[in-house]
Amino acid sequence: MPDDQPVKKLKLKGDKPKKKKRKIVKDVDAKELHTALEDAAE
Repeated sequence: MPDDQPVKKLKLKGDKPKKKKRKIVKDVDAKELHTALEDAAE
């Protein structure tokens, strides 16, 4: 099934950026949480 392979590759490529975006969002949330804690400490 050579026709199915490119579709699978595209699916995997499409899934990876989503995971990266989620990781970036988590990093941003962590930074915001950190700054919020610093503001509360002051």
